Order: sequence, then structure tokens, then C-alpha cells
Amino acid sequence: MKYFCFGEGTRLKHLMSGMAAVEDSVHIWRTLNECELFFVTDGDEYLEQDGQRWHLQKGDYLLTEPGKRYGGYAPSTAQFHWLHFKYPAEDAQFREDVSAAAFSFPQSGHIEAYDSMLVIAILIEQYFILKDKESVSDSLLTALLRELSSLTRGKAEQSPKDKRFQPIMDYFSQNPYFNEVKDVKTMAEFFGYSERYLIYLFKKNIGISPLQYLITKKMQRAQELLANTDMTIKGIASVLHYDYYYFMRLFRKATGMSPTQYRKAVIPDWNSRLAEHEN
Repeated sequence: MKYFCFGEGTRLKHLMSGMAAVEDSVHIWRTLNECELFFVTDGDEYLEQDGQRWHLQKGDYLLTEPGKRYGGYAPSTAQFHWLHFKYPAEDAQFREDVSAAAFSFPQSGHIEAYDSMLVIAILIEQYFILKDKESVSDSLLTALLRELSSLTRGKAEQSPKDKRFQPIMDYFSQNPYFNEVKDVKTMAEFFGYSERYLIYLFKKNIGISPLQYLITKKMQRAQELLANTDMTIKGIASVLHYDYYYFMRLFRKATGMSPTQYRKAVIPDWNSRLAEHEN
């Protein structure tokens, strides 16, 4: 299976996006030097690329590979979101080895709880129709693909290869602020392992270091707090046990946006947005 792999600093460029509802329609065949992401919310979509066929249903996604012809192999009746983007070839690749990738997800898969994906996809579509908002669309695209990486990686976390790893996953799912673990040293002490063995457990079970995992979980929690509470950014940094300026750097690195930009993106001022679009 191929995975789309990209790094912390990969410059992803949003091109266009939208939502489609098709009935008894075969997708056109074409070859593009860009990716197209399909995310199905209802019905049946039939797509093929490079000799491989996919029957996509509710909650399924497919990312096409640039430079390879793709299209429909049967009539589809479905509702789906679609999104085109480009990336520098030196910063991201389709490959089978994901060991060195900061972010990765399978070329095609299923997401059971896809609310977060859907919200970001809709936001991208809203910003796409506005003028001079390309930088926001690019940042939202980065957030979308990182969220997809997180959601698909989560499946592996639900069934760790080593039973000794399950209590660690339980801790992160049950403790919203991770008060007892602030770095690899305190994590190792809390779980009763040496730092070296803790790193081994994380690499074996989910393919990333404990520090990468901790930062990812904290940034996910920060996004939830920004979207769903009126906590100040300094307050969020504090409850996550970060220095304010260090938190700002980590958040921008994780999402491509500042916390303020992210909050405005997920809770937009629709009156001003609509007025700008009308003008």
C-alpha cells in the first residue's frame, strides 16, 4: 500500500475545491500534475488509477497520485468533497516506507468519525470563493492533511502491537491536559520505563517518538480549546504546560497558522466574509 508522506515544513499549495453530487455519472478520465482528494459523505463512487480500482462509500477517501491517469470505471451516485493541491516533489512523496515521515496517511482509507475533516473541508471551500485568501486556504489544507494523518494513525493506536503499550494509549485518551508528562524524561518516569525503552515502545507501536506524540496530542488539544472555548491563548499555553512563545512556535509549526488565525478560521466572522464576497 502506498502512503502520502510529508514533513513539518512541506509547503502545500491549495488550488481548488468544492462539493459535488452526482447521479449515475462516470468520472472523467484525466492526467494531472497535482493531487485530487476525494472524500465521500454519501452513496457510491467508483474510481480507478494506475490499474487499481476503489469503490468509495460514506467515510471513505482517495488521494490521486500526480502524473498518473485516473477516472471512473462505473457509474457513480454519490455526494463527495473534492480538493486539488500541489506540493514540492522534494518535500513530499507517495511511498510505502513511512518510517521517516513526520506525517503520513494511506492513499485510500476509511474514517469512522470524520467530523473534524468535514469542518476543515467546508472551511477551505468557503475561503476558496473569497479573494486574496490563498494563504488561509493553504494553511487550512495543511491542517486538513495533518488531521487525516492523525485520524488514520489513530487506528493503529487502537490496537498496539505490544500490550505494555495499551496503558500509555489509555492515559492519553483519558487525561485532557497530560499533567503528569511534560517531556520524555517525565513520561518515562510516570510509566515506569527507561527513556530508551519508552522510545522503543513508541517507535514499535505507532512509528514516532514519544516527544512527537506528546506534542501532536497537545496541539490537537489546543485546537479543540481554541475552537470550543473562550480561553485566552496564554491560558491554553499554560494548561498545556508550555511557555507562551514556545507554544506559539509549536502551534504554527503544527498547523501552519498562529492560534489567533486558527480561531478565526474555525469560527469565522461570517457577516464580514459575506460582505467582502458581495463587494
